[in-house]
Amino acid sequence: MLLHMPTFHVVFASIASVAAIMLFVEWRRTKLRAVALWAISFLVVGGMELATLAFNGAEGWRVVANPALRLFFFGLLLHGSLVFTGRRGSALPFLPAALWMGTWLLQWHDMPLGESEGQRQLATSIAFAVLCAGTSWIFGTQRPQTISSRGLAILFALHGAIITSRIILAGSITLPPGTAASDLVPTLYLMEAIVFVSIASHLFVRAAQDAAASRWRIAAEIDSLTGVLSRSAFLEIAAKRATTTSGAVLAIVDLDHFKSINDEFGHAVGDETLRVFARTVSAAVGQGSVVGRLGGEEFAVVVEADPAQAVPRIALSLQMFTQTAGALLPIPRPVTASAGVVPLHADLDTVLLKADAALYRAKANGRNRVETIETDPAPRFVKTAVRAPATT
Repeated sequence: MLLHMPTFHVVFASIASVAAIMLFVEWRRTKLRAVALWAISFLVVGGMELATLAFNGAEGWRVVANPALRLFFFGLLLHGSLVFTGRRGSALPFLPAALWMGTWLLQWHDMPLGESEGQRQLATSIAFAVLCAGTSWIFGTQRPQTISSRGLAILFALHGAIITSRIILAGSITLPPGTAASDLVPTLYLMEAIVFVSIASHLFVRAAQDAAASRWRIAAEIDSLTGVLSRSAFLEIAAKRATTTSGAVLAIVDLDHFKSINDEFGHAVGDETLRVFARTVSAAVGQGSVVGRLGGEEFAVVVEADPAQAVPRIALSLQMFTQTAGALLPIPRPVTASAGVVPLHADLDTVLLKADAALYRAKANGRNRVETIETDPAPRFVKTAVRAPATT
């Protein structure tokens, strides 16, 4: 032997065990099921490497258990990756390991695979390559792409290609046993496996951290009750739209007599009223529009359209809310909303003040209506009132 193989097995097991611990820590922090599956897979492969030192001479371990556990390792990584990316988990990644064990149970020694080391390596290498290709595809098609997902896609593709090279070599080159070359090739493959496990563990941990950060960011950006943007996220997007978009309006919308809904019908009905409003208006104002909850029963909308088109669209969305609320909510009277609309421009603070003033005017003029108001420096339409269409 050119290198001490047991040392490589110990190094491999140590790296896999550290990876399992790191992933378990991330799982405790993020509570992501996929991270726990990855941690278990690294724990399995680490234990398998230690067992190889003790049982490698045993035929049952070398022929049956070791290949089955390696297949289970890659299958569990693939299954965890499906779960991580929001796809439906599947039992198919575990099929190669199950088939390997099943083949052994069904008169293994009477089959060619039980007699030929080369054929066993060929069969397992094909399965490894397929599982690696599947994992690479999962991360390569993940949206949105992150550094960790791109890295995992590339890493599994490269590892699958190296395993494929083993298939090609096994079918075209026969190395005499006991020679330096015959000893060097498995050593190189084991060294590559150590590098693969080291990089993969780091990228899996990074993927878990990215997912947790994304989840926390979404929690900060999305109002948990209604599913629309939070106040801070809406204002940030509105400020960007104000400097990059022309011909848009901002509306502040307030549900009429909302406190009485909570008082008479309970907060559960009040919460559902807010959810119905958010869903209805988000669908009605059209693509490219942004809806956020400013607080309580007050919402804001940015509609990317000329004011002459945007104001009737907002009024129609309020009518649709009243109709939807009448059909879905246990409130015997019409549930309405009022809005103040102004053109959107770069001075967002002024826009919000003017929209708020227009909203108060809508309240003062009888509610269930849309009021518009001029803004400086770019007035776009005259002071007028567009009453939400009457409901039946």
